[in-house]
Amino acid sequence: MMSSVQGYRAVVTGANGFIGANLVRALLQTEVDVTCTVRPGADLWRIADIRKDVRIVTHDLGHGISDAMKREVGKADIVYHLAAAGVNQAFSDSASIVRANVAGTLELLEAAVDWGVERFIYCGSCFEYGSGNSLSENDIPNPMNQYAASKSAAWIFSRAFGAQHGLQVVSLRPFTAYGPFEGSFRLVPQTISKALQGSPIALTLGEQERDFVYIDDLVEAFLMVANNKDLDGETLNICTGIATSVRSMVNTILEITGSDAQPLFGSVPYRESELWRLSGNPEKAARLLEWTSSHSVDDGIRATLSWLARSTDEVKRNYYGN
Repeated sequence: MMSSVQGYRAVVTGANGFIGANLVRALLQTEVDVTCTVRPGADLWRIADIRKDVRIVTHDLGHGISDAMKREVGKADIVYHLAAAGVNQAFSDSASIVRANVAGTLELLEAAVDWGVERFIYCGSCFEYGSGNSLSENDIPNPMNQYAASKSAAWIFSRAFGAQHGLQVVSLRPFTAYGPFEGSFRLVPQTISKALQGSPIALTLGEQERDFVYIDDLVEAFLMVANNKDLDGETLNICTGIATSVRSMVNTILEITGSDAQPLFGSVPYRESELWRLSGNPEKAARLLEWTSSHSVDDGIRATLSWLARSTDEVKRNYYGN
C-alpha cells in the first residue's frame, strides 16, 4: 500500500502519543525515514524500543519552530500532525490548548511549506461534531468543549492555508481508537487492567455510545492517505459506523478475559458535559480511500490482549497506569 512512498521523509508530531507511536512503527516497516517530534519532558515509553530507528526532536507546539528542528528536518515529503493539547482535559487549560492546537498548527503549516512537503495530514477529532450517531463529514461541527473547538478551528485553518499556499492538506477524523499503547486513563486500558486483576470496576451506567476503532485499522487509513494524491482538501471520518455502548464494551472485555471482576455500573456519576451518542458514517472513506475497518470489537480486544501478553513489564505498567 505504501510502496510509492518508500524512502520518503515523514515528520510525525506527537510521535510519543497513542496514535503517533503506532503510526511511527508502521512507517518504519514501510522504510519511511521518520522524524518524531515530542514535547519537552515527554515520556517516551511508547517508542523507547525504536528510538534508534528514528530521529527525535523536541518541539513545544505554539512556541515557534526551533532552529534545531529546522536543521533536523531540513526537507520532508509528508507531515503527519497528530500532536495536540487537551486530549486528557485534566491537564490543560484553555490558553494552552488554543496556543498548542491552533497557533501550533499554523507554525507547522508554515514549516511544511519551507520543507517542501507534498502532503500535510491533519489529525482531527470526532469530538468536533458534538453528539450524534452516523455523523458525516457534511455535518456542521458543533464542538462541546475547548479541546474539540480548538481542533475544529485548526481544521478550518489548515484547509484555508493549504488552498492559499498550494499545500495538499488532508484531514482525518478518528473516532474512539483503542488498542496497543493506549493511555491508561481511558476506558479500555482501565477495564482490562481491573479485569485481569479481578478487581471491582467503578463505572457510570455505561449508556454512552461510541464508535470504537482498532488502532491498526486507524493507522492503515493514515498510511493510505499518504499514498493517495487525489484527496487534496478532503476530510474523512475514520470509523466503523457501529455505535457500541460503554456497558457493552466493558462486558465484552470481561467475557473475553474470563474475569470475575464486578462492573459497578452507576457508581461513577456522568459528566455534566457527557456526549451520549458519538458514531460516524464511514462511507466517504470507503468511497474515496477504499478503506474500511477490518476489526470487530471482539477482534480488537483479543488483539490488544495478545499484544499485552508479549509486552515488557515496563510497557504493561504504563498501559495499566501503575
